[in-house]
Amino acid sequence: MSKFQIFQRFFFLNNTSIVIFVAILAVPFLLLFGGIALADKILPLLDAVSSVLAFIIVFVLLPASFFEKTRIFSGISLMFLSYFYVAFLFLYSILVIFYLWGGWGFLAIFFLQAVSIVAIILTLITGEWQFLLSIMSFIILRYGTRVLGLYVLSKAKEYKGAFYSKKHSEKKDTKEILEAEVIEDPELFK
Repeated sequence: MSKFQIFQRFFFLNNTSIVIFVAILAVPFLLLFGGIALADKILPLLDAVSSVLAFIIVFVLLPASFFEKTRIFSGISLMFLSYFYVAFLFLYSILVIFYLWGGWGFLAIFFLQAVSIVAIILTLITGEWQFLLSIMSFIILRYGTRVLGLYVLSKAKEYKGAFYSKKHSEKKDTKEILEAEVIEDPELFK
């Protein structure tokens, strides 16, 4: 019996297991290249949708956040819109990486595990400043809408009351809630 046959028997290797192993290794590459085809077809549509959403943010949600009754709706909507910008940033970064470095860029994605960071590094290396400006603007939109949504939610009185005990949520004044000594409240330790 040869060493290779002993190796095969020890690791239970046969032709089927080798094919299954190669297929499992190929799945991430198929998903990435399928993601490129999907991003190539969907990104123009998402670009139009992002323009409409920016209009909605500026002319509907921001003015709605000034009124007490619509603050919760405005804050939660801003939070959900930030997830749209995350998806748009991901697809745009994949296309930029594939455009600049092709398959080698995907190896960088696998090692660094961050698509937008790899896209920023590649645009800095290659000097593609318009791509860098687009990626940075979508990163600002992503975090800006999320922080703005959290800020608007923090100003909503009904939403704030959910984080305090029943005794504190019945208070009408926000200043009283913030000045309350929560640590000495016996209800918290029951």
